[in-house]
Amino acid sequence: MTQMTIQQAIELAMRQHQAGQFQQAEAIYRQVLAAQPKQPDALHMLGLLALQANRADIALQLIDQAIEVAPSQAGYHCNRGQVLATLNRNDEAMQSYRRALSIQPDMPEALNNLGNLLRDNKQLADAIECFRKAAAVRPDVPALWLNLARSLHQDRQVESAIGAYQNVLKIDPDNVDVLINLGIAWRQLGQFQVAAETYSKVVKENPALVEGHKNLGEVLLRLCQHEQAIEHFTRALELRPNYAPAYRGLGNAFRQTGKLDEAIDAHRRALSIDPDYVEGHNDLGYALHWSGRWEESQAEYRRAIDLEPGYAPAHYNLGLSLLLQSNLSEGWREYDWRWRAEEFALHVPQVPQPLWDGGDLQGKRLLLYAEQGFGDAIQFARYLPLVAQRGIRIILKCPDELIRLFQQLGCVDQLVGPKDQVDHFDAYLPLMSLPHIFQTTMENIPANVPYLYADIELSSQWRDRLANLPGGKKIGLTWAGRNTPDPRRSIAPELLLPLSQVKDIAWIRLQRADAGPSPDQPRLLDYSTELQDFAETAALIDNLDLVITIDTAVAHLAGAMGKTTWLLLPHLPDWRWLLDRDDSPWYPTMRLFRQPEPGNWALPIQKVVEELKKPWAR
Repeated sequence: MTQMTIQQAIELAMRQHQAGQFQQAEAIYRQVLAAQPKQPDALHMLGLLALQANRADIALQLIDQAIEVAPSQAGYHCNRGQVLATLNRNDEAMQSYRRALSIQPDMPEALNNLGNLLRDNKQLADAIECFRKAAAVRPDVPALWLNLARSLHQDRQVESAIGAYQNVLKIDPDNVDVLINLGIAWRQLGQFQVAAETYSKVVKENPALVEGHKNLGEVLLRLCQHEQAIEHFTRALELRPNYAPAYRGLGNAFRQTGKLDEAIDAHRRALSIDPDYVEGHNDLGYALHWSGRWEESQAEYRRAIDLEPGYAPAHYNLGLSLLLQSNLSEGWREYDWRWRAEEFALHVPQVPQPLWDGGDLQGKRLLLYAEQGFGDAIQFARYLPLVAQRGIRIILKCPDELIRLFQQLGCVDQLVGPKDQVDHFDAYLPLMSLPHIFQTTMENIPANVPYLYADIELSSQWRDRLANLPGGKKIGLTWAGRNTPDPRRSIAPELLLPLSQVKDIAWIRLQRADAGPSPDQPRLLDYSTELQDFAETAALIDNLDLVITIDTAVAHLAGAMGKTTWLLLPHLPDWRWLLDRDDSPWYPTMRLFRQPEPGNWALPIQKVVEELKKPWAR
């Protein structure tokens, strides 16, 4: 063959190769090699044929011969990497892909293949860089965007992952798997309405997709659209009667609507289908918890942990149950698993510094950060002096609304807002892990109050404003938190009308203006528009005789200030208020008024009225 004839022959063989006519292609490649034994393209393509025939060992020999002749062909090195990956020689495969990229830096196949190996090797940052470069070169290839999206998602870069998923959908708008993953990502960001819209599209276009109905039901639960959620769980079960996850979802829907017996039955149905269903045991435990069946509940959590020792939600729920029952030692240990659960994991700081384990940090800088609500930060600020006593320099990151209040703490070296960048510190810890670090038990809770104080100047200003109020006592009132739809943390304003029976009281609204309407109480003084942060609220509380509140941040603030506080609690309270007691070991100046059964606010409010009428309260 002449050189032109050889080139034509190779091109013909490659066309047949691409058309799946492998025998004809192989015959031509071998004819070329018979005429020119070291023809690199023929050796290379014959190697690819061997790989497709599951003869990776022969493929490697042939491609190595091609590279020996033409070492600067990036495609040869890229395909050599593919052969090595098939042989599970991944380190060598990565070397081949990198060699290809040293020759052709923007080669999308090598970038994508190297990215896949890096992702499998948990080198997510490098994998993401590869996929980004590949997608930039070939933005019309959905698989490249999908690999980027999955890697970003795995690396908890959820917002960036959403962008990459959306790029896939621009090319392939009906890709069900991508839509489902996109819905999961929206859920993780707390964007439940957008997630619901995404899943709604899935089930509209794929009405027989069981997983679509189940996922939509779960998101609708987060939106408190219980009846619609039940419809989709039921539809999933019609499509697949023995689908345990749909029974689990149904059980959660029943629990959230107060149908605890039906919830327990649905979860047991799920477990009858799959006795080793880890999530099913956990959720059955939670339904039993809400039924007040503590021992059974904890047994289910422990069963989930036995089946999957690293299953964080079961550890976390077990911790909450143990803390509620005053078992603080084991409770704190289990509660620290919250950071591996989905709802918390995205908020773990991505920093190189280690998590503080309670070891020696004398003279070093510890970043403590408020991880959950305002009340949680206020409650656990009590531990900051204990940290400082160890000679540790404290950096405290907290919501903007708490900064002026926490400026009164003398033990904090640096106070920063949630968006402030902090680079120079030696270790970090979420604020609510301090009780575990200090091995807090019922006997040694640091309950010296006050540990938070009002600003003297602000307090003086409020004292002047309240000086001429009519009535004998000045009482602050809070009946709802910011999440007013939660019936456990809000009271309908009309239920508070019995308080107006008590004479000679000036009632003062202590909650923000965005926390619901005021009761129809003519003597309620409303300063809510002026309470822009907790320093202002603390200054107002400092001038009151009593605070009456539902379980909100105001309760923690008043308790931390040592103010006499009466707390209205639901039948099943948050863990920190414990069970069957009318006092709090966390706040010595606080009294607890509990619902006798779920939803009954009338009785605790009536008890408050009776106490207000007693001479000692006057």
